Amino acid sequence: MRLLIFISKEDDFYGSAKRIQDISKINCDIVYIEDFINEMGWNKITDFDIIYFLCNGEKVNYSFKKIMSMNKKCEIINREYLLKNYCKLLVQQKINKNGVLTPKIINVSEIDNVKFPIFCKQNSHTGIVFKAYTKRTIMEFFQKFDLTDFYLEEAVTSDLKKHNEFKAYFANGNVYPKDGENSFNDYIKDICVKISNSLYELQAFSVDFIENDNGLYVIDVNVASGFYMSTGARKEFVKKYVNKEK
Repeated sequence: MRLLIFISKEDDFYGSAKRIQDISKINCDIVYIEDFINEMGWNKITDFDIIYFLCNGEKVNYSFKKIMSMNKKCEIINREYLLKNYCKLLVQQKINKNGVLTPKIINVSEIDNVKFPIFCKQNSHTGIVFKAYTKRTIMEFFQKFDLTDFYLEEAVTSDLKKHNEFKAYFANGNVYPKDGENSFNDYIKDICVKISNSLYELQAFSVDFIENDNGLYVIDVNVASGFYMSTGARKEFVKKYVNKEK
């Protein structure tokens, strides 16, 4: 039995992968997904392999499909979610439908009635994100880029108003803060459970929150979390999905 952690040369999370490797009781290989594709590594996947994608994007989707075509018995963490290949926009829409507060999605047709600034976000999980302060910025941007590759979102932060930003990590049904921060109450755990349920029982992920006077918003769900800043979450992840302790 071995654990394969896939990372990408485009956004190198070797440090996160190494921390997981260091506490794994089974053999653990850190693999660059670009090398895996070039070497057609799916031919070497065994029934006893455990796979975790610590990267996002089309290379993950391509590799996942290749692995599944060759071996359906290996364990792939977040398998059911990866089968759907959700974009960022659809993730936000699905969790919102399940009762999770998210920033409002803005249609381009509504832009004349929008209060700026707003965010423009690429649909891929490792894509472009920028804050636009005028309609002209958005219109000029979409003269160069395909509208279907991006979506617009209200900005729930303001330079003039207080807000609180924090991250939570979810593994094995439990929620952990960053190291050195206070533990979360049941309300945060309930939100994370709703996210998991919305995304086909997503097993491991991190969530970025922003809290302001209007409520607690989920602004991003990362299904390729390395738990780098949370020792508790990293240990929980490895205990449940790698070392198989009860």
